[in-house]
Amino acid sequence: MRTLFARLGTTALALAIGLSVTSAETFAAKGGGVGRREDALFGGIHRGSALQIDVGYPWTPRVSYLAGTSDTFAVGGSIGLLLSPYSFAGTAVGMQFGAPMRIAFANSSFTAGLRLDPAFYMYFAGLFGIAVGADANFGARIGEMVVLGGGISIPLSLVFGGGATILNIPILFGPVLEIQPSEMVSILVDLKFGPNIFTGSAGGVGGGGTVFGTRLQTGVALHF
Repeated sequence: MRTLFARLGTTALALAIGLSVTSAETFAAKGGGVGRREDALFGGIHRGSALQIDVGYPWTPRVSYLAGTSDTFAVGGSIGLLLSPYSFAGTAVGMQFGAPMRIAFANSSFTAGLRLDPAFYMYFAGLFGIAVGADANFGARIGEMVVLGGGISIPLSLVFGGGATILNIPILFGPVLEIQPSEMVSILVDLKFGPNIFTGSAGGVGGGGTVFGTRLQTGVALHF
């Protein structure tokens, strides 16, 4: 199943890149020289429909749909295959069902926004989880097609089942890049690293610690 999801994500990524190449001339003809003011990872919320497909780690893939209700807010749903709670130190494969929201704080040459990801996890090992993730990204528009910046992610989650209860608190920092070759397509890179603090109990025995947390995600966003 993991191989099937990976192939679907790769196919979607290739399709989106091809679409962006064919529509680049249309973008320029419609005034692309002034630069876009919509994005998928920062503060430029699209007032319409947006489909985002992420592949990498910890999701391969994750598909999100968001509808912009204003210039500062969007809400939608997501589904994804989760490989692990943000650390290569352990593997916990499962499905994620979420209700993402985006909030814009600034959107000009400097752009900043917040994505909230409340979600429910169903792990194949019989465990369950709830999450309240938060990503705050900020960046600068460079030229006509690039937004470059960074951010902090705190994908807080509580995993339970089988006599275990574990709280994961990753605190991740790193660069964020968005390339916008057309009005319709954005190519996304989100790389963040930091401590993943965990605490909890299993079999009546408590414990905790800190491991190295990782997010290595690339993807595409399609705006309609």
